[in-house]
Amino acid sequence: MATKLLKAALFAQAGAACNCFGNGVCTNNECQCDTGWKGPDCATLDVLPAAKASSGFASRPNWGAAQLREGSIYYTFVGAKRNTSAGASDAFASNAGLHLLRSTSPTGPFEDLGEEIGLNGQSFGFRVDAKINPVDGALLLLTEGYAHGDGFGFIFRRSASGSALGPWTEHLVYELGMRVIDGAEDWTADAAMVDADRWDCRLADPTFVVLDTGEVLVGYRGTRCCCNAIIGAWSSTGEHEPETPGLLRAASWTGPYVRTEQPIFDADVEDMFMWTSARGVHMLMHSQDNAHFNHERRGAYAFSADAGVSWNFSAREAWPTHLALDDCSSTKLAKRQRPSLAFDDAGRPAYLLTGVATTTHGLEWGDGWTAWQPLRGAIPASDAPCAEDECAVSDVGTAGACEACGALDHCTHVTSAPARDRCICAAPCDDERLGAACEVNADALSETCPHDGWKLLPGTSNGGLFRCGSVVDGAATGWYGHCIDAAARCNGVRNCGDGSFDGQDELACPFVAACDWPAVARGDGVCLECVPEDVPNCLDAAPTLDGAACECMRCATPWLGPACDVSLAAAPTTAPTRTTPAPTARTALSDGSTGVAPAGAAAFVVVVLVMNVF
Repeated sequence: MATKLLKAALFAQAGAACNCFGNGVCTNNECQCDTGWKGPDCATLDVLPAAKASSGFASRPNWGAAQLREGSIYYTFVGAKRNTSAGASDAFASNAGLHLLRSTSPTGPFEDLGEEIGLNGQSFGFRVDAKINPVDGALLLLTEGYAHGDGFGFIFRRSASGSALGPWTEHLVYELGMRVIDGAEDWTADAAMVDADRWDCRLADPTFVVLDTGEVLVGYRGTRCCCNAIIGAWSSTGEHEPETPGLLRAASWTGPYVRTEQPIFDADVEDMFMWTSARGVHMLMHSQDNAHFNHERRGAYAFSADAGVSWNFSAREAWPTHLALDDCSSTKLAKRQRPSLAFDDAGRPAYLLTGVATTTHGLEWGDGWTAWQPLRGAIPASDAPCAEDECAVSDVGTAGACEACGALDHCTHVTSAPARDRCICAAPCDDERLGAACEVNADALSETCPHDGWKLLPGTSNGGLFRCGSVVDGAATGWYGHCIDAAARCNGVRNCGDGSFDGQDELACPFVAACDWPAVARGDGVCLECVPEDVPNCLDAAPTLDGAACECMRCATPWLGPACDVSLAAAPTTAPTRTTPAPTARTALSDGSTGVAPAGAAAFVVVVLVMNVF
């Protein structure tokens, strides 16, 4: 049955051009992914549980890193909280800098060599990207801040020796800072900007690559200058200001840099990280798409085969939204952003580095730290109990082992939460109960929304929550600061409000909720995550893009494809002819196709609604 569902879900894609997003080869019209990647189109990182004993750097609050190897020593630049004394500001904007770490292993333990200070005695911003220039072997470090003798903006620090220890020179390569709208100085606004409504009036969070020709691409997050109150945040009616990816180009790292003027693809993303391979230019990023109710933890991926002229953006999630550990435990995260990669000696991705936190404030350090998560096949095998895979669906990790979920009162079908940290009910609760574990009475009144609840438009539900209130003529009305369990919607009880309000949870009934991602409907109201048994010959399964069925992300040898029904042992077929579409302003192929299908192939279009919150 599962295979039939998968075949139906993929029928419209049958015959589509084989596109492996620069991370695999097309074999018998299916993608055979490189080490460290998985999925039908190789656009998802194949991460392993992180080592419990060395999962990252957390000695001081920090958020993202760039790591390089010099001989037997690893040097890591981290964006970190400068002053950690009692009473010091917890804001990114006023208490940030770059720290240099040293270690003999990619994952530590780390020796903190202290803050990197500029030639004028200044601190730098906490965004960092560092790479060796293939033209001259110098180490280039890109960040935001002041360059000695030049001014403020995107700056390159250059170590001619190629060493992270310097000595360094500083070079302003794109000037930022001007007066906008109310006359106040905006230090992230483009100094050449004349339109405060321009999609990238503000430029931030730079990343870069140096091509073999010496040409440099600098990616950045663009936002308008018009909308301070809603940039990176939800308003009470769901209004938000998108974060849009842009690109600067120059013939060499010294510039001059020229804006491409149009977004490189139409997606709401930030914190991009770029790198190159023999196949092209790759990009990881934090996605603000909230369709799966996980935008603060969601990753995305894109690829360009023509040096950044045109891009394919994948609609798939690039990494898990929780942090699994090799002792079978896991950490449920509030935020997972600011990605980068650490590479092995052959230049292949070996570790995913991300800023992670269980605290929720989008502009403060909180308990943020940078996690190192290994990629499958990229590091030596470990004998830890969950080194190769996290606990299976319906199990939870505890005390170095996976244990099956037991019975829950008022629940007919028990499973585990996606983070494998607790047991939940996979079916509607009986006896008029509510809650993920059927722990709430059906007549419970709404309470102030938790953090995730504020990302819902009033009168809608997702992620197990219903947000009370509604939107009338663009204004939030009713008890819109309150939320209830999503199962309370249309349950015959007015759970919203203070008892005097009509209760929007009982309007527009009956209402049948979809399964919360990544669960898939199994009938009779049961929602379960995909398991390998759903697809024959599969080792790792996940929902299809529309969430209607299961497909395979990693097949057993020698099988390939989302249904694991194409054999490597079969005679190779001729790969379909592919062309690269001309770049179009604010346009992206979000189903991962090149836009070219063989004759007779059915058309298949995915429309991605991308939402933005910080």
